[in-house]
Amino acid sequence: ENFDLKKKKANAELAQSETSISKIEDTAVITPETTAETTVIPTGTPKKRGRKPKTEKAVQETVLPAESEIKELSIEDPVAEDNDILLKNKNNIYDRINAVKSENKAIIKTHGINTKTSGTMTLTIGVLTNALNKSLKKEGVLYSACEMGFFEEVIFKEKDISKFIELTDKQAMKISTINPFNCDDLLNEEIDKIHSRIITQ
Repeated sequence: ENFDLKKKKANAELAQSETSISKIEDTAVITPETTAETTVIPTGTPKKRGRKPKTEKAVQETVLPAESEIKELSIEDPVAEDNDILLKNKNNIYDRINAVKSENKAIIKTHGINTKTSGTMTLTIGVLTNALNKSLKKEGVLYSACEMGFFEEVIFKEKDISKFIELTDKQAMKISTINPFNCDDLLNEEIDKIHSRIITQ
């Protein structure tokens, strides 16, 4: 009888222990690392067999830094010289910078060679085309050509940095002339025209 009584007590304690563990395991805690679809079961609710738990979409909230934490903010204006009415009207640079509270705000404006945007590819092609046009005005030049490959496509689409470096290492211009001159002078002249200024808000 003593043995049976001890056995019953042991089984009761084991059952109580399993119930406690089950309650802990059935509690869902949503953290930033939680996947988009999370099984949510209220704390302390025992798991029932044969019933599929309720599934809800876990909403993850992005916490932005407090306004006082943003000391400085600078945004590059993608429209270089406002020489295209469609691009100018589409530009939302002031809406973006005014949407953020900061002690020091500024817009970076790049211009100089009459390009429509201040993007790296736009400036590169702008330098080349301007240098080509100048070369054609020189006495003795028959024709000129330049490399106008889309280098950015190699980086962002092909994701081949080695190919990008190889392409940019080639000669930028080839000029046929009976009066040879240094092509770098034409390129440097255009590059030196590019300037960036900071407009404080």
